[in-house]
Amino acid sequence: MWKQWLIVFLGGGLGSALRFAFQFISPKSNLTFPWATLGANLLGCFLFGVLAGYLSQSGQLKSNTALFLLVGFCGGLTTFSSLINDGQQLLQQNTFVNFVLYNGISFGLGLSLLYLGYSLWK
Repeated sequence: MWKQWLIVFLGGGLGSALRFAFQFISPKSNLTFPWATLGANLLGCFLFGVLAGYLSQSGQLKSNTALFLLVGFCGGLTTFSSLINDGQQLLQQNTFVNFVLYNGISFGLGLSLLYLGYSLWK
């Protein structure tokens, strides 16, 4: 069991490091729109779909590889708590349109990208 914890831990660290890198590669702003979190979450949704589709088709969905990639890496990359925090900040700044846009893109496009990634292996 400890081996599985270590696998998830290592994958999560890599995913979190990539998420942190989004802070440096996304457009700079004073959080009028949280581009870094949006980018990390959308990439994570697409990668999760691609990886889950591949692992499912290859019979590895319950393997250590799946733990590393899906639970660890994609779990570390995507950021639900950051999404909620960014939304709260948009509301505090009275930018309701950006709040609705951000959440609509995050959930709508995120779900679409996950489905697209998964369907690549069907």
